Amino acid sequence: MYRYPTRVAAPRLTPAETDQALQALSLAAQRLTAGQDSPYICDQLTEYVGVTRPRLESTCYVLMDWIKELLRGKRSLYEYNRTTSFDVRADVSLYEEMQEVRLAWIDWMIKELGNDIPESR
Repeated sequence: MYRYPTRVAAPRLTPAETDQALQALSLAAQRLTAGQDSPYICDQLTEYVGVTRPRLESTCYVLMDWIKELLRGKRSLYEYNRTTSFDVRADVSLYEEMQEVRLAWIDWMIKELGNDIPESR
C-alpha cells in the first residue's frame, strides 16, 4: 500500500527533546484521528501543537525539518507516496487512505525516535 522512507536518521535530540517530540507527534495524531482542522501532519504541528503548547513549538519545527528531509523534495506525503509506488485502495476514499498513511507515518516516526532512547530511561 505505502512505503516508509528510505532510512533517514531521526534528529539528534536530548532525552527531554525526545519526550517533547513524542508528545507533539502524539497530539498531532490525535487531531488527525479526530479529523480536526487540517489533514496534514505539518499543519497539525505548527497550527495546533506549537500554538497551544508553546513549549513544544521549537520541537515541532525540528520535526517538520525531519519530515521535509524524509519527503526528499516532494511537497506532500501524497506526492511522495504517489511517486514511490503508492496504490490507492478502491474501498476507501483518498482522504481516508491518506489519513491512514499519515497516521502510519507518525507511528513510524515515534518508533524511530524511540529507538534513540537510552535503555536506562
